[in-house]
Amino acid sequence: MPNPSRNLLYIDTAYTVSVIRARKHQDFYHARHLGGYFKRVWGVHPLSDIAKGNETSQIKLTRISPRQLMIEGVAESMPWPSFLIPLNFLVSQLKLLFVLIRLIRKHNISAIVVTDPYYVALLGLCLKLFCHKPLVVSIYGNYDDLYKETGAVAMPRLFRWRLLEKICERIIFFSANLVLGCNRDNLCFALNNGARKKDAKIFPTSVHMQKCHFVDPSLRTAWQKVFEQFDIPFGQTY
Repeated sequence: MPNPSRNLLYIDTAYTVSVIRARKHQDFYHARHLGGYFKRVWGVHPLSDIAKGNETSQIKLTRISPRQLMIEGVAESMPWPSFLIPLNFLVSQLKLLFVLIRLIRKHNISAIVVTDPYYVALLGLCLKLFCHKPLVVSIYGNYDDLYKETGAVAMPRLFRWRLLEKICERIIFFSANLVLGCNRDNLCFALNNGARKKDAKIFPTSVHMQKCHFVDPSLRTAWQKVFEQFDIPFGQTY
């Protein structure tokens, strides 16, 4: 049974509510409960209005399962002209910040999880400082390798230069209570950029789970022919 005193705030820019429903990711989102360790999880997408096909203009709360709620913030909540976009962005994100502060205090959120060392991490760090909750930074890529191979910064609209991203990485990894790398390479990226070894762990993450994945592999006969076409052994775990 879930512990009634444990609630989680999970800040991520990968999925809006419309994407979750279109791709049927509700089951995947249940992994955030860590097998019932957390009673409720509030997911946060701080910039949902810039996602393709999402016309949200105000902060929106949507329930996607009995124990999962999604908060969608926006980059532009005010009907201001385009030359005021930076100010609009600041006002809109401050609104979201105050909403999240109230939520954390009201529901006694146990921890704040963010999924990159840049914008969502800066938002998470602000919440940590205001609410005195532990900050967990999950890393799903090696941004040093990304820059080395492509010359592209991870978030060009927010950080125009790689130097600014490097400064942000150092601040975030130094401030994090726990850093989780999806694999050893991701963890090494964090360690090379300021994460403390004693507060850094490898934490493989299951993504894109569907209901069929909860069925014993030997019983998933409906897909046996698909596996056979590619000479893949069927009914085994890997």
